[in-house]
Amino acid sequence: MPGGEEVRRVNPFDWAREFSEVMTAGGFDAVIGNPPYVRPHRIEPWEKDYFWQHYSTFVKKSDLYCCLIERAISILKLSGMFGYIVSNGWLRLDSFENLRMFLLDRTSIHTLIDFSGNVFDRATVKTAILILSKEETQGRSFRVATTEVTGDLDNLEFRELEQDSFK
Repeated sequence: MPGGEEVRRVNPFDWAREFSEVMTAGGFDAVIGNPPYVRPHRIEPWEKDYFWQHYSTFVKKSDLYCCLIERAISILKLSGMFGYIVSNGWLRLDSFENLRMFLLDRTSIHTLIDFSGNVFDRATVKTAILILSKEETQGRSFRVATTEVTGDLDNLEFRELEQDSFK
């Protein structure tokens, strides 16, 4: 945890204190969510400094959701499951290379669904669903699909890709 003035200013959540029993047992079984998508130009300079110092995935013009993905994986137990719907910018943009390498090195991706349209009515951001586990990545393959927005995810056509092929 950061010290003194930084704790007062940033007010980070102390997972080890608030969930001591869970964290002592190795972490959470699952983390799911839809984190906020916040570009760096909308983040205060002192907040960016904090994120740059404490999160390896928050670099260049990456987004706040990188920090939330990194933190979520850090609080998962080994073999714990993670599921987020998040902006799909991390799949393609150079500023998200650290996030992609973090995921490839520390997790086993199970499913990736990349939406070509807008999922949310009041948001103009294209999204993806990412499902993974915190475990060994060697020799793993995962399912990937690109689709228009649909309520029928059970009938998507998936391709199998080798996770190691992205390194």
